[in-house]
Amino acid sequence: LLNRSNSGRETITVKWTDIGFSNDQAAVVRDLWARKDLGIFTGSFTSPSINYHSVIMLKITPTRNK
Repeated sequence: LLNRSNSGRETITVKWTDIGFSNDQAAVVRDLWARKDLGIFTGSFTSPSINYHSVIMLKITPTRNK
């Protein structure tokens, strides 16, 4: 996720429907640079504040439906 703002910090929301997942899909979100799982989210993920012109690299993996 890239904060394209010219100043300040921003949060960015990834909606599952924007990346090809269904809105009711649960997915594991992992911060690749921090090497840390951020949790399991359904429908979307909102990042922590990202500095302007900074990036967070995520891996979003759908969980298996039971």
